[in-house]
Amino acid sequence: MSVFKNKNQSTGILYLACSNLDLTATDINTIYQKRWTVEEFHKSIKSNLALAKSPTGIPHTQKNHVFACFFAFVKLERLRVQTNLNHFALKAKLYLNAIKTSFSLLQKMAIPSTQHQLYKFWNNAIYFGEDQLIRAIVRRTLD
Repeated sequence: MSVFKNKNQSTGILYLACSNLDLTATDINTIYQKRWTVEEFHKSIKSNLALAKSPTGIPHTQKNHVFACFFAFVKLERLRVQTNLNHFALKAKLYLNAIKTSFSLLQKMAIPSTQHQLYKFWNNAIYFGEDQLIRAIVRRTLD
C-alpha cells in the first residue's frame, strides 16, 4: 500500500498485489517503482516522440526512425533533469516556441495589409489544440 497526493491535493491509496508471498512490502514497492519507470518510458516514446507513427515501410528506414526516437528520448531526459519539467510539458514548451518563431518569421515576410490578419489568426490559434492549430495553419497557407 502506498499513499500519494494528486495534483489537486487530494490523496489516494495505491494497493499493490503480488503472487509471490515471500516478498516483503518494501520489495514489492521497489519492483513496482522499477516497472513504473519502464511504463513511463513507453508512454513518452509513443506519445511524445511518435514511435508508433513511423511513416516508413522499409525495415532500414524503420530502424532509423526507432534510433531517432531513442536519441530524442535521451535528449528529452537531459532536458527533463535540467528543467524539472516532464516530457509532456517539454514537448508543449518546445512546440509553442517553434510556433512563436515561425509566426515571427511569417510576420516579417507578410505584406503590411496582411499583418493584422496574421495577428488576429495568431490570437485565435493559441486557444486551439495542437492538431487543430496545424490544420488551421495549413488551411490559411492554402487559401
